[in-house]
Amino acid sequence: MAREQKLGEMRRVQLTGGATYIVSLPKDWVNEIGLKQGDLLMVSPQPDGSLSVMPQNVSGASASDLAESSFEMLPGDDPDDGVREFIARYLAGYKHIKIFFRQQAARYKHHLKEALRRKLIGVEIVDEFGEGLTAQCLLYSTELPVKKALARMSIITSAMQKDAVLALKSVDKTFASEIMARDDEIDRFYFYIVRQLKMAVNNRSLLEEMELKRPTDCLGYRLVVKSVERVADHVVRIAQSITGFSDPLAPQTYEKIAKLSKMSNDVYEKSMEALEKLDVKMAKEAISRVPDVAKFESEIMKEVLSSHKSAKSVMEIEVITHALKRIAEYGSDIAEMAINLCVENAMQKK
Repeated sequence: MAREQKLGEMRRVQLTGGATYIVSLPKDWVNEIGLKQGDLLMVSPQPDGSLSVMPQNVSGASASDLAESSFEMLPGDDPDDGVREFIARYLAGYKHIKIFFRQQAARYKHHLKEALRRKLIGVEIVDEFGEGLTAQCLLYSTELPVKKALARMSIITSAMQKDAVLALKSVDKTFASEIMARDDEIDRFYFYIVRQLKMAVNNRSLLEEMELKRPTDCLGYRLVVKSVERVADHVVRIAQSITGFSDPLAPQTYEKIAKLSKMSNDVYEKSMEALEKLDVKMAKEAISRVPDVAKFESEIMKEVLSSHKSAKSVMEIEVITHALKRIAEYGSDIAEMAINLCVENAMQKK
């Protein structure tokens, strides 16, 4: 059960020995944690001017309170609902998750295991028994910190967009399908990063391991990772549209779409670079390019509509150009978050 959130108490600073300042600890907290005379406390100054006081043997309430969770699946349940139930517990930070398959619902077991393999990082099936299974979820990996995972996720997403435009040139439907399949890898990074950020909000030591300065930074990066995931979704829409074409686009139409793609991808990549470097100037430059992307997208669609193409072709082209515009807009959102983080860091230094 989660520890009850209590209001803070006022404590008076006292001077002892002529040179040492002391503050007494709340008795209820000492008893709840199980401290005794002689135990060590880690006292860490925080960027916001506060102090973090943590017993040496306590890594954070979230890690111990969310040790295990379980749920069950029945024969009439939607198998995908079971996947959603598991992911919700994974994101909440549970270390062990048990699934019970009641009344011969065991046929869902393979579906669930395959979905977890495709969509989640750090999940391992550690026990299978007659009516269920137990999965262990990695709490945190020092080998894959949040910023590194976000960088990998962004690189894959950018490569997906560039490949989608290549597939469009020759209407390569096999290549388009392969691009859509890569979205599972994006989901894996997305869920992993969100899990780590949610856990770090209440765990100072984990926050420091992630090289984040404040719990509020977790919210900023949570919004960024959602924007990257949405960019990948729009790339998937482009790839799906390719499967609807029977013939390649006219060369001049394709060249303009390729140019639009490069413009939007440049905004996205520059925004991610601005976030990595916390560079305000670079972020503003990325944002300034978005109106040009929107204007060029509008010009392409006016030309397509006036060329008397079939309604189906026009619809598919519109889906593609709109997706490319939205990618630039999500890049702008990321750039704005980079600016916000820069400002917050500057405030903390004053």
